[in-house]
Amino acid sequence: MKPALFLLIVALYLVASGYIAARVCRVFKYRPKSWRISVWVIVALLDVSFLLLRLFSQDCVWLNRVIYIVSTTWMPIVLYGSLLLVVMDIVRHILIVTRGEIPYHTPWSVKCAGVVTALLLLWGHIVAVTPEERHYTVYSDKLPKGQELTVALVSDLHAGYSVTESDISRLAEIINTENVDLTIICGDLIDSDLKPVLQENTLAPLTTINSKFGVWAIMGNHDYFDDASVMIEYVNGLEGVTLLRDSVAEVGPFRVIGRDDVSISRFGAVRRDIESFGQVDSLFTIVADHQPSAIRDAVNIGADLSLSGHTHAGQIWPMGLFTKRIYELDYGCGCYGETTVIVTSGFGTWGPKVRLGSPSEVVFVDIKGTRKS
Repeated sequence: MKPALFLLIVALYLVASGYIAARVCRVFKYRPKSWRISVWVIVALLDVSFLLLRLFSQDCVWLNRVIYIVSTTWMPIVLYGSLLLVVMDIVRHILIVTRGEIPYHTPWSVKCAGVVTALLLLWGHIVAVTPEERHYTVYSDKLPKGQELTVALVSDLHAGYSVTESDISRLAEIINTENVDLTIICGDLIDSDLKPVLQENTLAPLTTINSKFGVWAIMGNHDYFDDASVMIEYVNGLEGVTLLRDSVAEVGPFRVIGRDDVSISRFGAVRRDIESFGQVDSLFTIVADHQPSAIRDAVNIGADLSLSGHTHAGQIWPMGLFTKRIYELDYGCGCYGETTVIVTSGFGTWGPKVRLGSPSEVVFVDIKGTRKS
């Protein structure tokens, strides 16, 4: 993200939270001044609470978890709370001008906005912890007619303070309900901090996934946020899980090309050029690339299937409007020549365990053979 854009977002965020604080203070208009000062202090602490994670011992997982949940939940509260208050204030002033009367008072609008925001977050949490199973069907002449194979695709686990071992266990259970031949984890296995993952062995349930040709994972941008070497060592220690680092593997009827995330360039490394993997042949070729920013690479080498995640399909409205503008395909399934491209909204969440505008999902790709014997 460009520095100017980042500063603009921070400025808008602070203005929005300040707007909420000012409106809440109006509720306490006839209370002692200390009440209004307390409101501003609490809002200011919530605004900077995400930074407090670095002030406490990283070994104190429970405390960091509390701070993480509070600080990240405050973000959608600011978004929806300020939007609702602005809309209600605009409507209120329009009615004052057109009818010459005050339709409702500030305390009522603040309470109403608070209740609606709380209900939105509750619904968003329910969506986030209730993953959907999504099926796509792909036909290929590289498999004999009548043969069917199933690939499980999951991305953006974001294991850490919010997504815990119980969530990953649920993921494994969902995958194991299907007769899966291959499982691919398309990056962002962790959120941003390795400490809770290592202490609680959060990703251990991945070893219980029943997949005929194994579980294969690639790196996402969040997987580099902490000590990437420790993260890689941890994942490689998970029995049955293989981490593909800009490499290719041939397993059964599949060739799987696992690309390092494009963000690796920020850490002084260069990811492998797609052409170096060679053109595809008679094996059904899958390209796994965390971000869907280079889906044309998979198309250019003639891959049969390209799998990505990263976008969360926006996760929280209206972020999806931006992902649609950034990526050629930010969610769903598309056909580009002989290549089928699938971008999943992901299983976990970044920040708050809330989804408003996109589902939490596990994708199953059913590949059906069409080749005549």
